[in-house]
Amino acid sequence: MRPPETHSPAAPSPDIEDAYGGGPPHRRRLLLSCLIAGLALVGVAGGLARHQYDDARQNAMNDARARVVLASAMLDSYFGGELAVLNTIAQSPPVRAGDTSSMRSYFRRIEPPGGGLFAGGLGWADRQGALHASSSAGRERSVNLSDRSYFKTVMATGAPYVSEGLASRVTHKRIIVLAVPTRDARGDLTGVLVGALPIDGFQINSGSFDLGFDGLAVLDRRGRAVLAGFERPRNAALADELRRRQVGLLPAVRGLDGGGGHLVAFATAQLPAWTIAIDRPRSAVFAAAWRGLVLDLALLAAAAAVAFGAIGRLLLREKREAEAHSARARQRGELSHTFSTASLAGEVAEGLASGLATAFPGAVAIVALASEETRALELSSAIGESSWPVTGEAAELVVTQVSTPSYRSGVAFVVENGLRLRDELPEVHDALEGACRSLYSAPIRTRGSRATGALCLLFSDERSVSDADRAHIAWSADEAAQALIRARSYEHEHAVAMSLQRSLLSQVLPQIDGVELLGHYEAGSAGLEVGGDWYDVVRRMDGIMQISVGDVAGHGLAAAVLMGQMRTAFRAYAFDHDSPADVLRRMSRHVTGDALATALCMTLDPYTSELTYASAGHPPSLLVAGESGGVSRLDRASAPPLGVADGQVVHENTVAFPAGATVLAYTDGLIERRDWSLDVGIDLLASVLASSSTSPCDALASRIVHDVAGRVGSGDDIAFLIVRALAVPSRMDIEIAGDPAALAGLRRRLRAWLALRGLDQRERDDAVLSISEACNNAIEHGYHGASGTIRLVIDHSAGTLEIMVEDHGSWRPPVADPVRGHGIEIMRATMQTASLEHEPGRTRVLLRQRLAH
Repeated sequence: MRPPETHSPAAPSPDIEDAYGGGPPHRRRLLLSCLIAGLALVGVAGGLARHQYDDARQNAMNDARARVVLASAMLDSYFGGELAVLNTIAQSPPVRAGDTSSMRSYFRRIEPPGGGLFAGGLGWADRQGALHASSSAGRERSVNLSDRSYFKTVMATGAPYVSEGLASRVTHKRIIVLAVPTRDARGDLTGVLVGALPIDGFQINSGSFDLGFDGLAVLDRRGRAVLAGFERPRNAALADELRRRQVGLLPAVRGLDGGGGHLVAFATAQLPAWTIAIDRPRSAVFAAAWRGLVLDLALLAAAAAVAFGAIGRLLLREKREAEAHSARARQRGELSHTFSTASLAGEVAEGLASGLATAFPGAVAIVALASEETRALELSSAIGESSWPVTGEAAELVVTQVSTPSYRSGVAFVVENGLRLRDELPEVHDALEGACRSLYSAPIRTRGSRATGALCLLFSDERSVSDADRAHIAWSADEAAQALIRARSYEHEHAVAMSLQRSLLSQVLPQIDGVELLGHYEAGSAGLEVGGDWYDVVRRMDGIMQISVGDVAGHGLAAAVLMGQMRTAFRAYAFDHDSPADVLRRMSRHVTGDALATALCMTLDPYTSELTYASAGHPPSLLVAGESGGVSRLDRASAPPLGVADGQVVHENTVAFPAGATVLAYTDGLIERRDWSLDVGIDLLASVLASSSTSPCDALASRIVHDVAGRVGSGDDIAFLIVRALAVPSRMDIEIAGDPAALAGLRRRLRAWLALRGLDQRERDDAVLSISEACNNAIEHGYHGASGTIRLVIDHSAGTLEIMVEDHGSWRPPVADPVRGHGIEIMRATMQTASLEHEPGRTRVLLRQRLAH
């Protein structure tokens, strides 16, 4: 369109003056009329602007009120979901049966260390408030909850309860406690199940609400600020009034911080009885409205028509944005409710697809989840316009060529026009018959950044997905990922049970220098349920091996579950205790009720060639010392089975385990037969071991299976473990605690190992003294009394002893002291070479000694 032509100004035309009414008097009257009309227009415009300002103020108040109501609903939805999970746990068989031992195992399985559904802990207390079961080992001792508000309320009402902010009596950290009643099979109240959420890991925060307002406050039952360390607000009277009035808006009050002239919108979440408030100065709340008034008056004074048009467009845009924001908030609330009630992964996928189809009318939403076995994407749900040609084949093609790249790369996949879609994805374009003109795909990730699926939106028009739409899609995907975790925890229960039953079959024994290990397991007969036989080996950081072989009485799921608990307990205790008797005593705590188990624990130090063992009702292990072929029973540290006798009667015994020695630990299914005594079976096994003591371990295992298990034929499960000492290791690579108390044991082990390696007395003394000084140096100058570890690596080869002592502390230069600080001089005096290397976060002492032979 051509712009209008312009001309230079000229003298006023008479026609123009006539048009204004003739001479100056007429022009004055016209100007006066224009002025009056202008003033009238300004007055009308000012009145309209004032009216708009009042509307904006009212909208701001209504918006604040709507936001706190939405936030309270979201808080109710969150706690409703958490209480639903807690109620589901309360309906589990161990809780309904009141079996505290099973409860402990169940709680620790679903609430492992490092966090889970209730990162602050999960526990059950009886009607008197005594805590009997907890997800944290040892924390139920002498803990009584009878004086806690949540315990009293649940016992009095029989209804779920969300507490105020509390201090944990065990960890002394700030927590929020969710509590539900537990009932037995007759429906009688048996106690209270509690789940704790730590404040520092609490999943509801100001960012979660996405309110877009400053001044958000969340007050617990006692009127304390959840988002401010549970401190009482400065204006406590206002906090009490908000809790009393439940919901509303106070347009002009002193705020929670004591400041005057505040607007406070508030609403109470019913489940936790917490109050959500938006507390801001009135000037800040109405700042946008005031600025709009000033701007509108200025624009109207200059050009009323332009201002009216701008105001109209602004009002229309604001209305649309408000409607879009309100709709999006409503959609999020509905989607959160859907996810909170979903118990299966398919329900989560269906809810996500439905929510996205609602949020993007006219689009088709496709959700694909990763297979647990193959990690490949599989179509779960496709929802959208029925007129779309999204058949099963077309949807599968979208999953393969669109969703899978996004799932694997972890980033969104976008196609914004039909031409690019046809060029880059011709098969998808043809399968959708040209109905799709753009698309957007994004991964579904858990908080650990692991992709669990992908979503895809197909649009019939060419569009660029806005930042707001991307944020909503990302929020939906994140909520779906968390819901998938909860849903799959239910689906995995059967898989977990099967994994426990088959855990022995997939056991991988560690590779340990100087020791050969071979384990064998066989089910009793085809079709027989898996039993409770197990074996396990753990190498600690200090180089000590912990060995366990055991058998849970019975077969089936109960035996497999208890076996899993025993193996888990062994692995946990094996790292903390170097005494096999101590390990067995602690394992006995896990055998309760009518359960019965036998177990053998052995501690082997490859560097000292010492084997310490303890047995609880288990058949004696057999030891053969090298080529002599003499077999001895390790039966001098026996105690009754676990579940029968007190664990304090368990004791241990130590024997030499030189190079070439072999020990065989087994379960009773290998030697037990109805028509003979156990001694006959043990003697048969000993004879096979004696005749094959120098055979390779795999050949020895084959003979045991053929000559013993084949002849006995008990029909029971069998498990055995062969441990053979090879040559004394030429290299010691261990870690010890950076504690002076650990050095005495280290020196004893070093002397024994160096003696076995053939060093003479002087060489051993020099090496032990230098290493001890290096370790002391690491403790004093590296950790300064703080906790830490020391790594010790010693290589003995070609007549040379090379030593490295390493810590991960921060080096503190030595201080002049006439009595102390001679460690380096001692090391240099006893070693051929001695040097120190300092790096950020690490110090190494390198020693080298030439040996006489």
